[in-house]
Amino acid sequence: MAKNWTTEEEEIIKQEVLKNPNNLREAFFIASLKTGRTATSVCTRYYGAMNEEKETKDEQIKKLSIEIIKLYDLNLELKQQLEDATKAKFIN
Repeated sequence: MAKNWTTEEEEIIKQEVLKNPNNLREAFFIASLKTGRTATSVCTRYYGAMNEEKETKDEQIKKLSIEIIKLYDLNLELKQQLEDATKAKFIN
């Protein structure tokens, strides 16, 4: 049966990652020894629930949608500039 993570266990993980940010595998291993959890579960907890940089899929989709709209608008603008330049070439 799975047991819930405590704030103390999460703090241990954070401390070990801060001590050894260039070798997370070792940090997870040491945290696993201190918490009585497996290194895999520590790793999963860190990247899953604790990682503050993690974006939700909805946030990723929203950012991509905004970029697509910007590219579409830029495409329309460039198309208009090309049409204007073509018209100017034929007029002169």
